[in-house]
Amino acid sequence: MAGSFPGAQNIGELWRLLVNKRQGLARGRESAEGCWWIPNARQDSEREFFSGVVADAYRFEADFFNYSDREAEWTDPQQRLLLQCAFAALESAGVVASATKPTPAGVFVGGEFPAYIANVRPYVESMGDYLQALIGNDKDFLATRVAHRLNLTGPAITVQTACSTSLVAVHQARQSLLLDECDIALAGGVSLQFPQEFGNVYEEGLIYSRDGTTRPFDADAAGTNITSAVGLLVLKRLEDAIADGDSVLAVLAGSAVNNDGADKVGFTAPSAGGQELVIRRALHSAGVRPEDIDFIEAHGTATPLGDAVEVAALRQVFGKVEGKRIALGSIKGNVGHCNRAAGAVGLIKAVLAMHNEVLPSTANHDRPSAQLGLEQGVLYVPTEPTPLPAAARTHRAGVSSFGFGGTNAHVIVEQFPKPPRRPRMDQVQLVTLSADRRDQIDTMAQQLAEYLAEHPETDLADVAYTRNLWRVRRQHVLPFVAKDCEELVQQLQQDSVFELHDEGRGEAGGVAFLFPGHGRRELAVGARLYSRYSVYRRHVDEGLSELDPENERLLRAWLADPEEHRRAVCERAELLQPLIFLLSRATALQLMDWGVQPRALIGHSLGEYVAVCVAGAVRLREALLLVQERGRLEDDKAPIGAMLVAELTWEEAQAYECVDDRNGADAWVSRAGNNSRRHVLFSGGRGAVAQLEQRLAKDGVRYQRLPNRKANHTPMMEAAAQPLARLARLIEWSEPVLPVYSTVGGARLGRDRLAEPGYWVSHSILPVRFADALDAARCDAGCQVFLEVGPPAGLAGLAGHHFAEDDAVVALATLPRSGQEEQRRLLLTVGELVRRHVPVDFERMHVDDAPKRILLPSFPFKGKHFLLPTPGPDQVPRLGVAPQAALPRSPAGCGSTGPYGVLRFRRKRRTLTAIGSWWAIAPYAERSPRS
Repeated sequence: MAGSFPGAQNIGELWRLLVNKRQGLARGRESAEGCWWIPNARQDSEREFFSGVVADAYRFEADFFNYSDREAEWTDPQQRLLLQCAFAALESAGVVASATKPTPAGVFVGGEFPAYIANVRPYVESMGDYLQALIGNDKDFLATRVAHRLNLTGPAITVQTACSTSLVAVHQARQSLLLDECDIALAGGVSLQFPQEFGNVYEEGLIYSRDGTTRPFDADAAGTNITSAVGLLVLKRLEDAIADGDSVLAVLAGSAVNNDGADKVGFTAPSAGGQELVIRRALHSAGVRPEDIDFIEAHGTATPLGDAVEVAALRQVFGKVEGKRIALGSIKGNVGHCNRAAGAVGLIKAVLAMHNEVLPSTANHDRPSAQLGLEQGVLYVPTEPTPLPAAARTHRAGVSSFGFGGTNAHVIVEQFPKPPRRPRMDQVQLVTLSADRRDQIDTMAQQLAEYLAEHPETDLADVAYTRNLWRVRRQHVLPFVAKDCEELVQQLQQDSVFELHDEGRGEAGGVAFLFPGHGRRELAVGARLYSRYSVYRRHVDEGLSELDPENERLLRAWLADPEEHRRAVCERAELLQPLIFLLSRATALQLMDWGVQPRALIGHSLGEYVAVCVAGAVRLREALLLVQERGRLEDDKAPIGAMLVAELTWEEAQAYECVDDRNGADAWVSRAGNNSRRHVLFSGGRGAVAQLEQRLAKDGVRYQRLPNRKANHTPMMEAAAQPLARLARLIEWSEPVLPVYSTVGGARLGRDRLAEPGYWVSHSILPVRFADALDAARCDAGCQVFLEVGPPAGLAGLAGHHFAEDDAVVALATLPRSGQEEQRRLLLTVGELVRRHVPVDFERMHVDDAPKRILLPSFPFKGKHFLLPTPGPDQVPRLGVAPQAALPRSPAGCGSTGPYGVLRFRRKRRTLTAIGSWWAIAPYAERSPRS
């Protein structure tokens, strides 16, 4: 549901208004000048009044709905308000309206008399203007406008039955669903008095209250106050809603519509017989008896005739119920008579009452009118909010709405059982807010924080699922990562989190996965993801089952307690390298399952084995066979060595090489990797590397010693690398399905190159050309996001340094250093991808939590103020009927004048013709005799 009402800008505020027994109308003083429906004699009078206005009703998010400013300004504020409410209602129901994907939803709505046309008329100067004014203001286009702008393909029908309009629309929507004309139905109405700030003027004998207060069924009831509101409900067939996991608020069990015919004293008068009959038919439609009803949300206009007739009809239906009393209420005491929207507003109240299991009291009702006889009967008006009694049966409410002209509507609303509340999971979650402007995100954050503060029992997994999956992705996305709702509220309330960066705008380029080698020895991350995500766990288990049994046992022990077994694993390359392989591969496949699809794969040293496996060039069993053997050979045959990284260019680093075969391996140090534009990897004997450290320190070159105990990527690895050729020759290689860029030469790898046994020997001996592979992925694949996938090895930092002068590039890591939360780091990275508009499949992201969609605050429409100036007195037509003999001929295209009476006036070269309740704008040709 969605709506905006006097004193309440949304459904949550309306409920608070109801349970607090408050009136949403405002008192003020204002001149009647320019208000076309006020009699001439009172145009200049000052008066005190109550007005029921919709806040910000003239503001509109034109860009959001692809309106130009001129089109928005010429469109009736009712149409604009209804469109925004329709989007919010669908969003609250988990229906994401998309311009590119049609939704099989029907639209059944009605609206107020389009008085705004009087403001538009003076600006009409062409037939194009006329058509724009017509389409933007005529009530015929209320439903179709919503269907067009939101791409809804079900029936789009504008309903007009005066005060019962919106409840009749609900009935028609229900019928359409039952006939399978649509799968979703949007139903309700809008009623925007224009100008809405002006209250009703009391005249003896009319329905308006003398003091502007509506007192339903009260001893002091003396009329109603016509106010503004918009209210819409989303309907689905119950079995479909349950199957789709929707948040069902209530069940529309039955409905009926009829007309009084001539059974009343006048056209606008009510009929007890007609009202009784429509209520009985609705009960029959729902398959329930009068005694099954707990609450009646009445039409309740507080007029002496209206209330008396309605209570008489209700007494005919419910008067013989025994053993209980039925509560009677009317929301008009809180928000006034919302005219065409009144039925939907009353239905929203009844739905909230059934869902929250509380019967709200009616504002402005102190003691029942003696003429109604409510003191001793079945019906009573509660004066305080009353919890629905616990009962074995389902609670139900009836809702009535009766219109001028005699069209009556009644619906039966049934309580829907709430699902059992599950224990809060308190798992780290990614929650996103999305909008086109900073102020919108600020408002969304404030609304969500307030909602969560009021509903502390809310499960954060449900919040994340609803926000991420069932909201339209806009230009700016702001991600939050929190463990529980309390932490999320703290983040939402911090001003610093609202900073939007330039790089978060527009579409991001491709993603490159960077797979780490085994240079780090503090490996203690990845195990917590194993217990958290089923896809990750499945791929780790799949790989473990391919290892030697003893290796599998030891690595499973590490998964159970990484800190306890870290040293045992990290000291043996035969264990460490398969573990890094498995964790990196599982992280990559988890991200891909979440929809993050890479354009390029790059592996640093050992990471290249992961890259070719993820790319489908080698089967998992054979890749692990190579990796295990590589680690065993390194343990057994590679001499002791050392490695460091220094801040030098590749060319500058050449001067620090020391290749001295005469003094043995310990005197050997060479460039082992070009990691970035200013990061070179050195490898060699321990003594030579120690001497290199002294030289670098003397020259003021920054460096860092690595924990490796082998001289990887130097000829010192020859003995450990050569046996890999024999094993690689036995493997059946395939063409990679994803681009893999080699760190041997930087070129894209194909099957032929991978199948060369010597490639894997040279891969262990030659320097790692990581920077060249980065450049190839940037230039050839168009990658802008470089994502280190797997245990941290500093690859994200290297990529960031390498592309420091490229503002379009961002480098991120998926896993943290030891001691940090793994899941939080992973979700922060995914949130950053979402912020940069990298596609993410949130449905897959939340599959392990089994969350449900819940009702959360909808998109905060504010927008610009669009309102054409009110015409001056010489431009406003005075209502009246000219004598039939004096009527001029109708302009061509405007139809016959008939018996309705036509009013004409001129402004320059235009003519406005009012025919009945419709104002037709026609060209006026000064010299034409037909004019």
